Amino acid sequence: MAAGEPQNFSHLTADERFFVAKNRLTMTSALVIETIRLNEQTRAFFESDFGRSITKAAHSPSSTLVSTVLYYEVVQLCRLWDKFDAGSFSLPTIAALLRDREVFPLVLQNLATHSKPRVELPVAGILDGEILAPVDMREQEDKPVLPPPNFKARIEELESCLSLIFEIESGKALERIRNHRDKKIAHPIFRTQAERKKAIDDVKGVDLDEVVNATVAVMTTLESVLTPTYADYADLRNASRVEAESFFSLANYNPDPNRQIG
Repeated sequence: MAAGEPQNFSHLTADERFFVAKNRLTMTSALVIETIRLNEQTRAFFESDFGRSITKAAHSPSSTLVSTVLYYEVVQLCRLWDKFDAGSFSLPTIAALLRDREVFPLVLQNLATHSKPRVELPVAGILDGEILAPVDMREQEDKPVLPPPNFKARIEELESCLSLIFEIESGKALERIRNHRDKKIAHPIFRTQAERKKAIDDVKGVDLDEVVNATVAVMTTLESVLTPTYADYADLRNASRVEAESFFSLANYNPDPNRQIG
């Protein structure tokens, strides 16, 4: 964060914070979808015969490509969980916009507005000289009416979601992922600033899964309370998994052992 930039959103009113959160969530969503797909593609690759055959070929162009794809997943996940920045759309920044309880009444108002069932008004009048009779109201009564949302439960869901974002942001898994990004991808350094303060273990494959799992949960909740239409990110993840597994099950790699390069 550059010097002079806001350290929080205390300079914004509750209405402004809610408005900014809703608008930035669209950009967050696009990044979440990309990250989920990357995670599932990487998983399917390493679990496939194709992936196992490539990873055996050390220092080959294929292994370099695999490392590049894996690094890109790490970078995108770090972007998604980047630390607070007043100008960003990372999940910690979105959480900072919504954490103040002054925003909660606006969330309730938003939920109430978008939960109202659409009612078709009876039509009567004259069109091209023809008298239009009113629509039979019994047809309207037969249409299902959506039950009102449990507002208290939805606010509790939002509070749990914001707590989970804080838990992940301050957790060991994201710390290891960020440190790996800084040390192995972003900068040519022996030790990161974080490592100069304390020892940090190497990143683990389960770290990526833990953070992506949390991402799916928090993003589904955030969108469901902020937008009238929202995606089911768990369904998206399942669909991405099926697609990736299908693709890599058809892929094949048979390098010529007699071929020499150079």
